[in-house]
Amino acid sequence: RDVKTFRKMAEEQVVASGRGMSLELFTHFVDRGGRNMDQLTDISTPWEPQGIFDGETLLVMAPESPEFATCKEVNAQFCSNMTPVYTIGSHYNMMTGQQGPCTSNATKIFLSNCG
Repeated sequence: RDVKTFRKMAEEQVVASGRGMSLELFTHFVDRGGRNMDQLTDISTPWEPQGIFDGETLLVMAPESPEFATCKEVNAQFCSNMTPVYTIGSHYNMMTGQQGPCTSNATKIFLSNCG
């Protein structure tokens, strides 16, 4: 992989797009975002829970995010009493806009059914 060439190409396309992002701002976001992702990777990888959680657990899934389709199977390994529900929207917007009330309602129903 040639990261420097890829980054240069991305910089040129972003600046040329005319959407108001300067080269300096793009570089700032890439550098800061890269550091944040490195830190998240360092603190979370490889991580697994120490055991299985037996409490009642709600898993809210979004049908417009097929990239997270395996989350139910993965989380089921660590949660013995999981209730999966689908809300509307995607993983990235299920808590905002018109999707928010649907997600909130699913959470309220789950909580009202908890022992």
